[in-house]
Amino acid sequence: MSKEMLNDPHLKQNPYTVPEDYFRMVTEEWQMESAVAQTVEPEHPRLSLRSLFQFAASFALLFGIGYALFMLTGRNRADSQQTEEYSLFSELSELGLSHQTVSSFFITDMDEFREPAPETDLDLDELIEYMNYPGIDIESLQIDNE
Repeated sequence: MSKEMLNDPHLKQNPYTVPEDYFRMVTEEWQMESAVAQTVEPEHPRLSLRSLFQFAASFALLFGIGYALFMLTGRNRADSQQTEEYSLFSELSELGLSHQTVSSFFITDMDEFREPAPETDLDLDELIEYMNYPGIDIESLQIDNE
């Protein structure tokens, strides 16, 4: 912005004004509204005997409809609620294997119970070829030949 525009006296005038007695009229309206609100008593809802019976009848009707649907669909039968459980031991026992035999299968597969693999002597060239990863300079590796 230019200095001429900032110093223009026309721009510093406020074209908007508040009407005369505006704040006095607003406070008078608020006081009248609060006086009216204090004189009116709020209505308390009254529970009549009829409304209580209507509530109880609607609850009984909804409960009855739900119970009838439950009985008609047959979801209450005990035989449809029983399902078989899948168990590896039960499947293998049907094949004639005992629990101990199945356990021994799992135990022999564990590393603690396996025999160690035989040690093999690797040739140095085979080892270097095995370790030849991209991005690794083989000449920079120091190998101790003892």
